[in-house]
Amino acid sequence: MLNCLIVFAGGFLFDLKTSLFTFIAVYVTAELTNRIVAGFNREKSVILISPQAKHIAAAIMQDVNRGVTFISGRGAFTKQEKEILFIVVSLTQISKIKMIADAIDPAAFMIVSDASEVLGRGFTLDNRTIGKDK
Repeated sequence: MLNCLIVFAGGFLFDLKTSLFTFIAVYVTAELTNRIVAGFNREKSVILISPQAKHIAAAIMQDVNRGVTFISGRGAFTKQEKEILFIVVSLTQISKIKMIADAIDPAAFMIVSDASEVLGRGFTLDNRTIGKDK
């Protein structure tokens, strides 16, 4: 807010063009600072709902080599039981997930979100060391 007030005051002291460029520079600097502090997050979390959830999960595990978690759910309106898939993938794997889901069930409901931090097997731990005594 303080930066905005300073830029706004600069608009009165200088011209509008200089003030707008200053605002853009402040915004870009703040974004870069946030990304450096939080890390350049490139992981995405995917929630996928489809009657073909088991087939989609099998294809994701085989073609993308990512684990899939089944979450049991029930539609509030229909009261029907549903299998919900939860997947964490890298940014470059999102297009593969979309293609697989679309090929198996074009009507699948999918939410793709940024994952602020991902820890554990497949991301920060080596798959070979899980479950072994040190």
